[in-house]
Amino acid sequence: SRLSTLRSRPDVVEQNSIISAQGRWSRWEDALQSFTQRRDATVVTYNALQSAARRGNQWTRALQILDQALASVKVDLLTWTSIIDLKEQRWHAALASLAEIRRSDLRLDSISQSAALTAMGSRWKKTWALYDEMSIKHLEQDL
Repeated sequence: SRLSTLRSRPDVVEQNSIISAQGRWSRWEDALQSFTQRRDATVVTYNALQSAARRGNQWTRALQILDQALASVKVDLLTWTSIIDLKEQRWHAALASLAEIRRSDLRLDSISQSAALTAMGSRWKKTWALYDEMSIKHLEQDL
């Protein structure tokens, strides 16, 4: 019957849980397959899928997924932190992502700040300047 057909397809929350579980089990290909069956992906769906790709050591695929998320949904701080973390080897790309967060309505948290500082790597002068700027902004936001 039509009702059983409708019920056999998981809703977006169930599908996000399935993708997350597949990622935890290192089954990123299954997670990708589950994702391609969805038309109503949310930021949670994209975050779960990129996490699955990362767990499968599919770094390029994870970045592609995050780029797709940027083009498709309103991303959250977790998405931006993942982008910064993935671009760690490309510190200038991480800084560009950090600038995007600042232009958005999101507030940096300690995890995002840590990912940005880590992305700076051995560039200690730039790292120190970024840390100073974050400390000042954090104090201003708390006042």
